[in-house]
Amino acid sequence: MSNLRHTRLITVLLGLGIFFTSTSNSQTVTVLDSAVIPGTTVVIAGEHFNRSGYHNLFAGKHYRKEWSTPVRVKNLNLDEIEGGLKATEEGGSRQSRGLRLKNAAGKEWVLRSIDKDFGNGLPKEFHGTFIARIAKDQASIGHPYAAPTVGYMIKNTGIYHTNPRIFFVPKQVALGEFNDKYGDQLYLLEERPDENQEHADYFGNSKNVIGSDKLYEKVFGDYDNRVDQKAFAKARLFDLFIGDWGRHPAQWRWAEFKGDPMNVYRPIPRDRDQAYTRFDGFWPWVATNLAGPGTFLENYDGHLNKIRDFNEPGRPVDRPFLNELSRQDWVDAAKELQASLTDDVIETGMRQMPAEIFAISGEKLVSDLKSRRNELTQYAERFYSYLAQHVSLVGSQKRELFEINRLNDKETEVNIYKINSENEVTKPAFYSRTFSRGETKDIKIYSLEGADRIVMKGSGGVPVMLIDPDKTDSFDMENKSRTKIFRGNQFEYDTTDRKKFDFSLRPLLSPSEYSIFNNDPIQLFTRFGLKVSMIFRFNPQPFRKPDYAHQHMLSANYGFLRKAVAVAYIGRLKQYIGRMDLLMKVRADVPAAQNFYGIGNETPNATKTNTTYYSTFSNRFYAGIGLSKEKGLHNFDVNPFFQYVKVKNKGDYYLTNLFADRSVFEAKQFAGIEAGYQLRNTNSDIYPTKGIHFTVGGGYVQNIKDKSRSFIKGTSSLAVYLPLTKSFTLAVRGGGGMMSGKADFYHMNNLGGNVNLRGYPRERFFGMHSFYNNNEIRFAFNTRNYFFSGKIGLLAFFDQGRVWIPGEVSDTWHTSYGGGLMLIPFNKVVFSGTYGVSKETTDLLLTARVFF
Repeated sequence: MSNLRHTRLITVLLGLGIFFTSTSNSQTVTVLDSAVIPGTTVVIAGEHFNRSGYHNLFAGKHYRKEWSTPVRVKNLNLDEIEGGLKATEEGGSRQSRGLRLKNAAGKEWVLRSIDKDFGNGLPKEFHGTFIARIAKDQASIGHPYAAPTVGYMIKNTGIYHTNPRIFFVPKQVALGEFNDKYGDQLYLLEERPDENQEHADYFGNSKNVIGSDKLYEKVFGDYDNRVDQKAFAKARLFDLFIGDWGRHPAQWRWAEFKGDPMNVYRPIPRDRDQAYTRFDGFWPWVATNLAGPGTFLENYDGHLNKIRDFNEPGRPVDRPFLNELSRQDWVDAAKELQASLTDDVIETGMRQMPAEIFAISGEKLVSDLKSRRNELTQYAERFYSYLAQHVSLVGSQKRELFEINRLNDKETEVNIYKINSENEVTKPAFYSRTFSRGETKDIKIYSLEGADRIVMKGSGGVPVMLIDPDKTDSFDMENKSRTKIFRGNQFEYDTTDRKKFDFSLRPLLSPSEYSIFNNDPIQLFTRFGLKVSMIFRFNPQPFRKPDYAHQHMLSANYGFLRKAVAVAYIGRLKQYIGRMDLLMKVRADVPAAQNFYGIGNETPNATKTNTTYYSTFSNRFYAGIGLSKEKGLHNFDVNPFFQYVKVKNKGDYYLTNLFADRSVFEAKQFAGIEAGYQLRNTNSDIYPTKGIHFTVGGGYVQNIKDKSRSFIKGTSSLAVYLPLTKSFTLAVRGGGGMMSGKADFYHMNNLGGNVNLRGYPRERFFGMHSFYNNNEIRFAFNTRNYFFSGKIGLLAFFDQGRVWIPGEVSDTWHTSYGGGLMLIPFNKVVFSGTYGVSKETTDLLLTARVFF
């Protein structure tokens, strides 16, 4: 998960934290009795999920009642089942506990805890904190007794499956060294599908069951290994039927069947922890609809809405192993499922859960399942359409012939044949499919290793990309229209388009993407201070573009203190010209707010007690388009731009009352070019304690209507971070700017409290040239408790600076000093408050970052 996604997740979890009042965080099963009916125990799977209605309103009702209802379950004595089982090793995941079991014949089973702890899946900074507890509470999205219901229904479909059963496992000798840790808990017992399973018809009596990693090696290593795609499509449709969204590669095993000429692999789904998940409640709704990382999730009910997003976790297996089926194949698979999932199967399946639990949610789930079953053909067609848009065809490390027949302007046929050791093409084709432009936007063919042959006949049809990583393939092409060839670069098989649209509302914190306007070579933009931001991001990631193909962000910002508003667009087209990105920036400030006390190093101190007297307001519009290059520690960009500025001439302000140059109030248009370079070599972007950060920029600006007014401007800064001890850091920054020509005040270099000279008002001094120096001693130490994990620190600073203008004689250096407090929660963001003192005034500066 990226830092941005972590930040959004933190925002949601912090919101959830507001409504948590209880500190109960027990993960143990509550045992009520074990004596009334021998061999059984009455347990509560998760009593800690029983919360107040107020809590549930915001955190979600989920399946809390199911978790907190007492049920009677059978006891599991390991030496009395399957010929006697012994615990051999710990397993499970970060979110659940598990044990591997084995009998005397060598067959294996798995015990997995019913209860989950999502907090263990968070980054380590969150462990032991209230955020981990919030995440733990959200395990109530899952139905604790779902697995046996799924196991019953799936066995009627012909899909290979495990047979999960729920038991209470009392402490016993057979647990061995794991007895104290794992005894007296509620578990799911199921077979472990691995290696020889010829005794198990529910695994197809396969003599070899493998994992997904091994399957990739086999299928992409040799064309004689193929996945049974019809069986896989049927299994994936069953996932949609039960709402199981966690179908990443590790959730699949594959039964091997030797054949002549090909070996076939059929899917075995496992770990049905995500079936029937509920995402009700205000904050879970935000997390699954607005916050970013969870937008592929969907509350389980009678209808599936987001086919594309819902299946995002399954992309690594869906794309390579569901690429040969027709629309009719998918519909037929859906009809087979509908025929096998009768009302009786669904109703009986749901009654595999304890009667006490069925009384709570059983009837609702039965109704939802019947509705989804009835809609399976719709899901099949939608799933097919989604996969058909961008198709990846992957060869193997052996030799193949890829025959591409452009049948007409709308259809393209692809056949793949074996080439044997005698260089002979073996027919018939082991892959054949006809694609339509109405369904498919592009076909990507990865030839992998070997001297493959690519033959293309005809013209028109679907766009095709041919990828030859080893530069060993031969090409025989009648026409290269709508065809691109990529040679000499290694690509993963899974490089089809990803499209992401996100929305987030972010109070107080500046969005990191918006900081491109802070990397401002000639200081054309004003700063906001305390603000709220709304951000819309669109981030497609298609083929051959690292990280993304292009990014688009629309941001609306409101500054509370200055009552300033800005709407901005930033677009970046990756590797648009060679390895250079195309960078587009548009910003409108309505108004932009800025202080102005006059021009020069000796401008008098404020004579008005009302500090807003020195405010200026202007409407500004900026549009720029240019080139940008990011590589490692370096960042360079250059772009021509247009800027419009109209300073408002109204109100009782210093500028309107006393400033002599009245032309400043005229609407002005500027054209120019700016360039900037940045080197950041620090051990952290959040709280650097070692390294350097260097910036330099410059540009030329021309007043479009007044040819006599233009200027050249350059700026630079260098920050050095020196670790004195483990906790103490010396941070020193020097910077400034120079310019020549004729410029309005808002284009001049300036010094002030929010950027480079604490203890003074913002934009206190304007001049043609400027210099500033910031010095800090920072002390920060790690701390962790229930409410906070991260760093707490103190700082002391000394700042100095001045500006120059022609004709002014001044030896004055403006100085300030002060101290502050830093909070760095979870090492993700710095909240800093400093109090600065100068000869003019004192100033309190609050930021969501280090000052430099």
